[in-house]
Amino acid sequence: MRIDFLFKIFETSYLKFNSRNEQPVSQSQAIESETISVPMTEDKTINQGPRANLFLLMNDFHGQPTKENRERVLSFLRNNLKIFTPVLEKDFESKIYELRDLFQQNNEQAFIYILDLITILPGENLEMLKRFLSHTMDDNMENFITQYHKNKDVNCMLASLISDPVPEEDKINIFYERDEALTQYLSKDTLPPLMKEFATRCQLVVKLQIDKLTPKPAPATTPVAEPTPVLTPTTQEPTP
Repeated sequence: MRIDFLFKIFETSYLKFNSRNEQPVSQSQAIESETISVPMTEDKTINQGPRANLFLLMNDFHGQPTKENRERVLSFLRNNLKIFTPVLEKDFESKIYELRDLFQQNNEQAFIYILDLITILPGENLEMLKRFLSHTMDDNMENFITQYHKNKDVNCMLASLISDPVPEEDKINIFYERDEALTQYLSKDTLPPLMKEFATRCQLVVKLQIDKLTPKPAPATTPVAEPTPVLTPTTQEPTP
């Protein structure tokens, strides 16, 4: 018998035997078998405390200032307000001040982000957020008015604050610059009425600060005339 004929018989028998043991493969199984399995990395928020998780979310927003990342931070904060006490959280303050670069780019989401945080946080952290936001007046007055004029701060009291620590004698220069920027802004002919009214209130607050910081001259003193001495009359003894 030819060897190639024997080999053909063996191959046919082998294929029939294996076909009995094979199970039908569904479409989902086929897709799954073709999918490359990627090991799942550990979620970066697993086994982290709420404070650490908050800072991770804040980092995400700073790196990608999108509406979705902003809302993730705000949602997490609303559910974990106990993270903060009325006392200023210095690490939180550092994270906020890292956002200066976004404001220099006039990033709208960054502005909304701070405005939303102002509605959530109390105490010294709230005051810190207001101070931080005041720097936008010095960077871009028009953008500040555009973004802030619908806020609840209808009298623009934010304009009385200064973002960074400065010597007392230098504060007045910051308010002079704000006053000039507001004057230039208000000189435009096409301002919407609401924004013009709000800018006028901001300028009033700025002028009040200038008045407070302007050294007042000492009151003039009227010289007081010295009293004229009163002479006491003397009685002479009669000559004998």
